[in-house]
Amino acid sequence: MAARHALTLAMAAVMLAAASPQLLGGMRDVGTIEEWGIYHLFDTQGVVWWTYTSDALRPHSIRPFTVVPHGVGYLLTADSFVGLQVVQTVCLALQAAAMTWLLRTLGAGLPLAGAGGILFALYPALDQAFVTRSVHIHWTSACVVGAAALLMWMTRDRVTPLRAAAMMGAQAVGLMTYEAHYSVVVFVPLLLWAVAAGGTGRRIRLGLLWFVVPVLNGIRILLFMASGTPVYQEGIAQEQGRSIQEFVDLAGRVFRGMAAVVRPPYGWGVGAVALAVVVLGVAVVILGRDARATASWRTMAITGVVAALIAPVCALVYAAQPVHLLDPLRIFAVASIPATVATVALLAAVSRRVPSLELPLAVLLVVGVALGAQSQRSYWHERTQAIEHTLGAVSIASAADGDDRPIVVVDEAQVTGRDGFTLPGLLLGSGLSYLGDRAPVAAMCLAGQTEPIPPYLPGIPPCVATPQGTRMDGAPPEPDAHVFVLRRSSRPSRPSPEILARLTSRQRNVLRCIGVDGCAAGPHGLVAVPEPAP
Repeated sequence: MAARHALTLAMAAVMLAAASPQLLGGMRDVGTIEEWGIYHLFDTQGVVWWTYTSDALRPHSIRPFTVVPHGVGYLLTADSFVGLQVVQTVCLALQAAAMTWLLRTLGAGLPLAGAGGILFALYPALDQAFVTRSVHIHWTSACVVGAAALLMWMTRDRVTPLRAAAMMGAQAVGLMTYEAHYSVVVFVPLLLWAVAAGGTGRRIRLGLLWFVVPVLNGIRILLFMASGTPVYQEGIAQEQGRSIQEFVDLAGRVFRGMAAVVRPPYGWGVGAVALAVVVLGVAVVILGRDARATASWRTMAITGVVAALIAPVCALVYAAQPVHLLDPLRIFAVASIPATVATVALLAAVSRRVPSLELPLAVLLVVGVALGAQSQRSYWHERTQAIEHTLGAVSIASAADGDDRPIVVVDEAQVTGRDGFTLPGLLLGSGLSYLGDRAPVAAMCLAGQTEPIPPYLPGIPPCVATPQGTRMDGAPPEPDAHVFVLRRSSRPSRPSPEILARLTSRQRNVLRCIGVDGCAAGPHGLVAVPEPAP
């Protein structure tokens, strides 16, 4: 027993180390368009906790609590994203704790349940676990899984008003933060039959109790959508046909994602050993004759198989928006919940037959997840450095420009087109507005191609392609360099005096390249200068 507790503490340490955005200096990473826009709104209106109270956020009122994590992060550090990174780390830890508790109530041993919690928090296939734009998704996942654990607990034990209120409160907060988890909520009552406690009538009553909050919140969503208020991502209300092949492709992505912990870039060695152990364990289950835990391992095996089949079905919540069916963040925001239950339940079935395999399986799972988390964190840190240097170079050039001429950016390293990294004008403009630039950027031309101006940005002048730019040293750029022009809005918005008073601190906190090594230095460096006067 002491060894198991020691292992649990070790797992918690690994999870916290891997989950912490401080890994590779990530606590100082810049944000993306969602964080910049929300923080800029907080600058002008104060922290908004309820989207119904803000005209800018009213279209997001399907999920009225979605900016709460950002509000907490802003209160911690308004001049940087360190506070938001702290909130995200806490949400990841809560995810791990909630899933560990749920798996324990389903009958998994402590080592495998702890490993499953770590897997859920740092799910390798959810490729944006460390990006702060997903903080509300982590919070919702923790709430929904915690509510499911409370339901399983009440199945094994008695129902009390406090437990029921806690479950319903977690459901309400989670579903009013991110509505996609409805696709998981509808399947949770199936777990009641995996818990060997309570009769059929008791399970039905608990199932009905489970659906009270989802039904009431669903009515609220329908009334809001019928109110005539513009709705964020209105495609969720559109009926569009989907082919069987699309579902087959989606299922393939989900199942490949479930196996991501045992494949590169997380290490062939770890993957091969883990796969060999699992295959050996399955063979022992099939061929073994130990009847002492027959019912237990069969229950866990059935639970695992059913959860695995449910995982791709949950991702169909995005069927109305086909582009989201290709997005790992959205797919595994919901599919990772049944996928984690499936993985741990199947491994638990093996360990029920051969108890000596429980610790090795748990350790291998934790090692694979930790390696995957490190690889994922490294990728996003690299990407955020490119964003930081781009913002820094443009901000410096803008500060030196006295007549609001367009800014020409020369990217000879082609950072803006590498590894899927792009920086459209709207994204860069939001970043500069957050940093307090004198006027927000209106549009961008990249490599001579004009980016279409979104229809929801009226009055923005079109971007004019400029194939040639001027480097800081006066030399022409390389022929294959990416050159783009940033043009300002005709009616720039100026920050209030209170915001201007802290801009220097904010820029220093967000853009480390300013005043340190220069935003044009290193592998992410680029040059930004005002466009030559005609």
